[in-house]
Amino acid sequence: MVQCVNDKDTEESKNMSDEDSDEDDADYQDEGMDDNETDGSEDSDVSDGDDDDSSSDDDEDDVSDEKKLEEAKAIQDHLLDNPFDYDQHLKLIEIAGEIGDLHMINKARENMSSIFPLTPTLWLDWISTEKKLATDEEDYQRIIELFERALKDYVSVKLWLEYIYFVVMIPGETSHVFSVRKICERAINSVGLHVTEGSSVWIAYRTFESGIIELIDQKELVNQYKKIFDLYKRQLAIPLIGMEETKQEFHVWYEKAKTQCPGLDVDPESINYGYEQASLLLKKLDEFEQEIIASEPPHYEAYLKYIEYEEANGSPPRVQCIYERALIENCLQPKLWIDYAQYLDKKVQDLDLIKPIYERAVRNCPWTVNIWINYLRSLERNKADHETIKSVFEKSLETTFQSSSDYLDLWLTYLDYLRRRTDWNDKNQIEQLRKNFAAAVESLAKIGGDDSCSIPLYMAKIEAKYIKNMGEARRIWNELFQSRKDLTAIDSTWIEYANFEKLYGDDAHFKKALIRGLNSNVNYPETLGALLIKHIREESVSIAEFDEIMEQYEKAMTKVTKKREELTKKMEEEKSAKAKLKTGKFDKSKGSASQNVIEGEFKIPEPPGKSSNEEYKNKFKKSANAVKDEKVLAEMQRQASYKEKGDDERKLNTIVVKNLAYSVYEDKLRENFSKFGEIVDIRLVRNYKGQSAGYGFIEFAQIKSVKEALKHDRLKIDGRECYIDEMGKKYNFKFSLSRENNKLFVSNLDKRVTNEQLTSIFEKYGNLKDVRIATLRNGKSKGYAYIEYKSEVEANDALKANGMLVLDKTIKVQISDPSAKKSDSFLGSGLMQHSASNISAKRRINVPLIPLSVRKKLKVEESDSSATASTSTSSSLSQSNSNAQKDTMDTSLPSTSKV
Repeated sequence: MVQCVNDKDTEESKNMSDEDSDEDDADYQDEGMDDNETDGSEDSDVSDGDDDDSSSDDDEDDVSDEKKLEEAKAIQDHLLDNPFDYDQHLKLIEIAGEIGDLHMINKARENMSSIFPLTPTLWLDWISTEKKLATDEEDYQRIIELFERALKDYVSVKLWLEYIYFVVMIPGETSHVFSVRKICERAINSVGLHVTEGSSVWIAYRTFESGIIELIDQKELVNQYKKIFDLYKRQLAIPLIGMEETKQEFHVWYEKAKTQCPGLDVDPESINYGYEQASLLLKKLDEFEQEIIASEPPHYEAYLKYIEYEEANGSPPRVQCIYERALIENCLQPKLWIDYAQYLDKKVQDLDLIKPIYERAVRNCPWTVNIWINYLRSLERNKADHETIKSVFEKSLETTFQSSSDYLDLWLTYLDYLRRRTDWNDKNQIEQLRKNFAAAVESLAKIGGDDSCSIPLYMAKIEAKYIKNMGEARRIWNELFQSRKDLTAIDSTWIEYANFEKLYGDDAHFKKALIRGLNSNVNYPETLGALLIKHIREESVSIAEFDEIMEQYEKAMTKVTKKREELTKKMEEEKSAKAKLKTGKFDKSKGSASQNVIEGEFKIPEPPGKSSNEEYKNKFKKSANAVKDEKVLAEMQRQASYKEKGDDERKLNTIVVKNLAYSVYEDKLRENFSKFGEIVDIRLVRNYKGQSAGYGFIEFAQIKSVKEALKHDRLKIDGRECYIDEMGKKYNFKFSLSRENNKLFVSNLDKRVTNEQLTSIFEKYGNLKDVRIATLRNGKSKGYAYIEYKSEVEANDALKANGMLVLDKTIKVQISDPSAKKSDSFLGSGLMQHSASNISAKRRINVPLIPLSVRKKLKVEESDSSATASTSTSSSLSQSNSNAQKDTMDTSLPSTSKV
């Protein structure tokens, strides 16, 4: 996995050029020469002894180097099989540096750079090594290329400063000045808005321009002073730490400039407006800067607040600057990259600016499929050429993602792009599109990434809508029905196919699709029947056609009703058997009923008040023995006394910790919670035997410790998540019994799945509020979990994860609805409830409420009150039917279970 190392400035600002360093080396060499001359003329014996010691040291160094070479070879072999092992890459670079093998260290750095973005510190180490060896123009150019590569990984003030220092040092002609000036301008545009460090880049730029004054002609002097004046003016219009000092420095410079360049015609007062506006903004920004300083690295939450403010009030360059600052310390936060790139997509729409951001994003978080998807869409939006988009897509397929559905999303994104660019009059383009769809089906089939058959159904729609080839579209559907029998048993599949025929086909195929579904042992034929009957009621040309369709529908429903009755009967038998089993156990535990009957008479038990004194004493003895341990009694008394002497302040400083493992006691609680602040007291609730009851109270010295502890709800102690809450709350451990539209119930989970894995799967659908895996007392998973989003829309979107393969098990995802379990228990026939998406409204159809087969045989005859029972029954049915037909406004499907 990619790792991000914070790039803290551990070195002082560079005040010395490399020339100074070279002078030091020269001095060192001169001193070494003098020493050698002295050693040659004096104390030759001592010199011989030193040679012996030196020889011994060399032998030890050789042995050490051999071990390091072996270690380096082992790491190289390891990286061949594990190229994404970040720590081992760092270790190899370190060992190569200790050995002094330049070829090995350069190769190690190149290999690491090809896989990971390197931190500014790693880049500066690499550049420093190359600078020591640079002697000609070719070497200088190679170092410049390294700087450019480094700045593509991270936007760092320190990198830009070193780059400026280096190019200034390179000898060159007049054109060299323009090259340096260009790099300085790039640095200003990149990090010149950095509130805390940006002024150092401005200073470097002004220093360079000031140094040119001594080298230029007198006629260019005025223009050069104007350049420096403009630099001051630009800087003082930006909110930067140290603005006051910069303004004072400007006034000193201006007074000198007037004497050194009499022809200088600039207005020093012109800087005041920009300076005042920048000063006001700096006061506001300083609040965010102080919050970053006060927070713990990597300051993620503090940066988010800063970014939110800048997006609402700042300009795109300011927003870009704060995002870049945040990413140096939070490079593994996918959301930060996504938000950054999407902001630029909306505000800037410049491919040259946006593309590098996405390139860096996928290098830092390659496992996040949404970054790749947004990348592809951004390239299309900004008119990138086809080969570029194709190349990015192919690279994304080489990445390892969390689930197979991620690959499906990638393919759909790419196929969307191909569809949009296809010319439907060009047969070659159409054929190429079909090949890409076929490749998608083949690729996803290998990993089970398209259980819902999204790709072939998408192609069927394209064949029907754009290519106007309904024959090919129906072939795709029929092939699907033959290969996926599980889908033919789902009513929504047939509804989708019928609507497809209605939209792109004809009326005959629409009815044929619904009738096929009715005869396919579908799970809920009522849905198809409602759609079919509504259609023929509105579109049928004769009553004969209507009756024919109704008969087919009722035949299908008769089969379903019979199956449901059989299922109900079986469930009742099982329920009855369980009830008898329980009754048998109960009777056995109670003993024989004859114990309370003497010769047919009921033996009246003694009332409680009649218990003997002896029995009362025995009970008292047992109770006393149960709590005989003095320490347990003392603890119980202390816990009881807390309620009496506790006050509001103590409650505010106290948290309750629940769901503890029974093996956790005070010492373990203190070990885990002392990091949040000073602990005053720990009260672990125990039972009468002195054993932990699984929960307790922790009192802190300060309320801020409580707030910090509450942030760590579900903290794991001894492998079990504990629940942390405020003391003052009334705890209701019951979960909601109603439908929660923003919460998902995920079942059939592999018991190895962790909260982190679930978070990575479901966070792409929206903002997560909570992820909770249900666990047993021992901390092991129960095989299901709850995923809570901030909105219902996000939860509905996350239903796409249903059927996803997670650790070799296909998960089931549905909206959390505990009430559904209760209502299901009343549906003994196993009748499925259908959603509003399947049937637009519950209606009754204006047709007889008696099956057609019965209707044909039934003859309604008038009779008086003395008619036979069978005639009365017929009359009653006829009257019921007649009443139902009168209510023409209330149109609903016949209740087949009653028929």
